[in-house]
Amino acid sequence: MKSLRKDKPVLVIMVASHYGKSAVKARHMIRRTWGGVTEYEGVTVHRVFLFGECPSKKRCSVIYKEEERYGDILMSNYFLLLR
Repeated sequence: MKSLRKDKPVLVIMVASHYGKSAVKARHMIRRTWGGVTEYEGVTVHRVFLFGECPSKKRCSVIYKEEERYGDILMSNYFLLLR
């Protein structure tokens, strides 16, 4: 994600996602449509896709490639964060 400017309002849209093939298509559709907006009425807009722990190396490789290309993936074990 690009650095955030302190002098400009920012909106971060967090989208929970999953590792299935249909989700890959859905993320690409979001990026090409409403999720592709980078500014709206003077507000910088960022989108982030949230993922839990990766279920397999094969599925992770797809997500890692998306992260390299778009820079909009956040993966974590959220249950550990809640403790």
